Amino acid sequence: MTRTKKILLVLVGAAAVVFIGNRIRLALLSEETLIRMRIEDMAEGFNDTDLAQVAGGVAEDYRDKALELDRKRLLALVRYLFLKKNDFKTKQFAFRVEVDIQEVVVAEAEDAARVALEVRFSKSELGEWKAFQSGKVDADLRKGEEGWQVVRTRHTWDRASIQEWR
Repeated sequence: MTRTKKILLVLVGAAAVVFIGNRIRLALLSEETLIRMRIEDMAEGFNDTDLAQVAGGVAEDYRDKALELDRKRLLALVRYLFLKKNDFKTKQFAFRVEVDIQEVVVAEAEDAARVALEVRFSKSELGEWKAFQSGKVDADLRKGEEGWQVVRTRHTWDRASIQEWR
């Protein structure tokens, strides 16, 4: 066997060990931890303008009755923000979100959960981050083939309305 093949074999073996180790680690995590990881991953995706990362946490049948949003409209809104809302000075995405997960309640069947969290948005104005909007969100999640996903949301905002986002 050539040296190149040996090195390639070692790299493939190392990748397999890492993959299997990560799968075992995920299997040992509690449902609450997996839910927290999903919510934090979605917030990170928003901050990094990664639509796929945000969308991965939103179920196909997602609904928010107060804002009359389904998954398609929610992701269109997020896409619009990513493309159109940049800081005039820095030319970077003008919004950031922080989530503070207050409570996670997993149903006994472990395929449904309710999450209460506080959400804080900041907006960059000429390169300076300022508090923009905050509120409380209650979310219903369901566990499926894609992992935990948000199915329904209910919220109360501390300031104004969705019009401030325009």
